[in-house]
Amino acid sequence: MVAGVAKLCGLDIGRDLPINLEDNDFNIHVLRKAGIKPVEHILESLAERNNTKDIWGWKFPRAIAYLPYIREFLVNPHLILVFRDPVATSARQILSGTPKIKAIEAVQRLQMRNMELVKTWKVPSLIVSYEKSIQSPEQFISDLCQFIGVEKPADTSAIRAFMEPGEYKPI
Repeated sequence: MVAGVAKLCGLDIGRDLPINLEDNDFNIHVLRKAGIKPVEHILESLAERNNTKDIWGWKFPRAIAYLPYIREFLVNPHLILVFRDPVATSARQILSGTPKIKAIEAVQRLQMRNMELVKTWKVPSLIVSYEKSIQSPEQFISDLCQFIGVEKPADTSAIRAFMEPGEYKPI
């Protein structure tokens, strides 16, 4: 939802994006499956985008796995950390057979690793509550636009519709 709102507000978050808006150039699972060395490919993608774009970003929820290796190549990094209800976030693992407690603990460990990144990198960071965002969409849109440095669209009706909970939505 957050990546979609950023894109709808004008932030370039990649090309040929799948429905989940995770840029395949930064998705280590997709890269490994294709037989590509993830960090090398990500560094090439960074160089290309840094050379062609002033402001851009990407979504990959487990980017913490490679961010330390690419930090020095990021120009003016900003971090957006999205918190969700850990039970909702762990639902897929629970449905695939992981015991509920273990799945929730795994989600919380990942969130703590992400918080440590925010603390140690000391770069502009926006910490978002998914649940609060969908309760106050106009405030969230304003906050996100301010953080990413774009003007808030005058008409936010399409953005608010995109934010409605449910399934992934095309942009």
